[in-house]
Amino acid sequence: MAPTLQDVSYLLGLPIAGEAVGPVAVPPFWRAELQERFAPVNPPLFVNVPDAPGPAKSWVIQFRAQDLHPLAGQYEVSRCLKAYLLWLSGWTLFCNYSGNYVDKILIQYARAIADAEPGQVPAWSWGSTVLAATYRGLCQACFKTERTAVITGCPLLLQLWSYE
Repeated sequence: MAPTLQDVSYLLGLPIAGEAVGPVAVPPFWRAELQERFAPVNPPLFVNVPDAPGPAKSWVIQFRAQDLHPLAGQYEVSRCLKAYLLWLSGWTLFCNYSGNYVDKILIQYARAIADAEPGQVPAWSWGSTVLAATYRGLCQACFKTERTAVITGCPLLLQLWSYE
């Protein structure tokens, strides 16, 4: 028995139709762009880690919906949505080995969704990507022998699936 694409769609509510989600070319200036967009936000994105694979999760989790001003403009809402999407994708849907950073590849997807006009959000097959990442994480976990090894992919999917 194993989780199926139907399970992912049912349990997580993720779409299974649309374009594939996969590696994208990340521009070399991705750090500068994030730092410019989030300049007034503290703490800084990258603290003493010049070669970080993406923004620190400790930075991403500081964005909370209740902290957004009720009269915030489109730019502030878009910025907070982008940070939330990075948190959701990096900490819940696509857990990685480091556990401290969100993969920089996910920045492109978060930007496309956050900057889209209402009703024009790109349609991607997030469900199939989460399932593939989880299967890969489970396969890799079978070969790990370190005590600090982690399961990558979407542990939430496995928890919900085993409960159901």
